[in-house]
Parts: sequence; C-alpha cells; structure tokens
Amino acid sequence: MSLAKAIPKVIAGSAMAGIGLSLGRDIYKSSKNNNGLIFAVIFLVLSVWLYIQSWTWLFRNYKTTAGSIFARVFSLPTLLLGAIFTAFSLWVLGALIGMIFIDEEAQNPLMIYTVAYWIAENILLPLTNSIFWLLGGTGSDEILTPQNEQLTRDQLAASFAVFGIVLFPYIGIKRGLKQRKAREQAWEAELHNMLFMNEIGLQEVGDKQFVDEEGNRYRLENELRNMIELFPLGRRNRRAYLEFDETGKFTNWTGIVKI
Repeated sequence: MSLAKAIPKVIAGSAMAGIGLSLGRDIYKSSKNNNGLIFAVIFLVLSVWLYIQSWTWLFRNYKTTAGSIFARVFSLPTLLLGAIFTAFSLWVLGALIGMIFIDEEAQNPLMIYTVAYWIAENILLPLTNSIFWLLGGTGSDEILTPQNEQLTRDQLAASFAVFGIVLFPYIGIKRGLKQRKAREQAWEAELHNMLFMNEIGLQEVGDKQFVDEEGNRYRLENELRNMIELFPLGRRNRRAYLEFDETGKFTNWTGIVKI
C-alpha cells in the first residue's frame, strides 16, 4: 500500500485487525485442551461478526458505484448466513442456560422472553412479511414461538435467538453509518496526499523507498504520531519529514534536515 493511502487508512481505523488476531491467538493458547468449547465459542463469535458486519457493509459508503453495488449484493447472502448461524448459536446457548437454570414448573415468563416476543410480533414479523410480499410470496400470521405464561427452556432459547436477531442489526447499521464520515475523510486525504507528493516531487519507487526531484533516495525510517520520518540514503545525521494532520493529510515537507 502506498504511503499516501496508508496514513489516512490507519487514522480511519482500517489497520486495527491485528489487535483482534493477537487476542484470538492468546485465547487459543490458553484453551488448547477445550477444543469443543473453543470451536463453539469461535462459531458463535464468527456468526455474530458475520451478521453484524453484513449490516455494516449494507449501510456504509463506498468509493465507486460499482464497488457499492458489488458490496451490497455480496452482503445479502452473508447476511442470510449470518442470521441463520447467529440464531442457531444463540438458540443453543439459551437452551444450555435453560437446562442449568430454568425450572420447568416456573409460572412467570422471563422478562427477556416477554420483551423478545413483543419485538418479534410487532417489528420482526411485519418486516419479514414485507420482504416476502416484495418477493411475491406470502408471509406468516404469527411468529413460530407461541406466547405462553409458563416459562420453558424452549422459550428461553427462542428469547436468545430473537433478541440477537433483532439487536445485532442495530449495531451493524450504526457502525456502517458511523464509518461513512471516516471513510470519506480517508478518500479525500488519499487524493490530497498523492497531489501533495507530486507537488513536492517526492515519488514512491518501491517498498518503503522514495526519491525526490533532486535524485535523493530515502528509506522509511519511522512512523511517528503526526509525521513520517525518512532516512536519506548515504547521508549521515540527516533526516526528512512528512508532516500530516489529524485526518491523515500531508501538510508539510521539510526536505533534508540535520539532526
């Protein structure tokens, strides 16, 4: 990735994936002997991530029209898979919790089930029916899980599934809308940085290698908080700096200076 694009993307948050990978490795190392449990947790996490991320892909912006169309078309099947896997995972989780904590003779429904049932009946069901009608199909008159005054383990499992299916889209949509401004700033900064480097005569000629209009060659030395430090090859005690602002736009080129 070119320097002009790298700085804005780091600031926009696109370079944070390494944190998640590091955390995943730590969890794996500490839990090697619980393969079944680890697989279940990973499956749940990936399912929820796919479901939320699919909503994010649907609602965030893209640089080109073609990219926007491709991303949204691609996100529809991933959204469906994410919803199925998430509902299944949460259903199993709710069932396991129910087996441990729920007394089948309980007379009052769990609050989460009451709330989830209302959401499913008044929000999720009409939304699902609208989609079916748009596709030329027929909807349903009632949700699959009947309302019951007696709390059962099945109801708890259904509560987990319905609650997750309704809640996670909100998170994904919010993330997608929130990313719009940061992505626009990153694209604007990328264009600005390429024009800025052309103006000062600095070209990227290889991996972390640069040359200016006077023929001086540089190596990327350090990435500091608000500047890039370049090392002029063959010039001892000399450096050059590219300064940038909080959005990642280059603001100043010092040229070769003594340190």
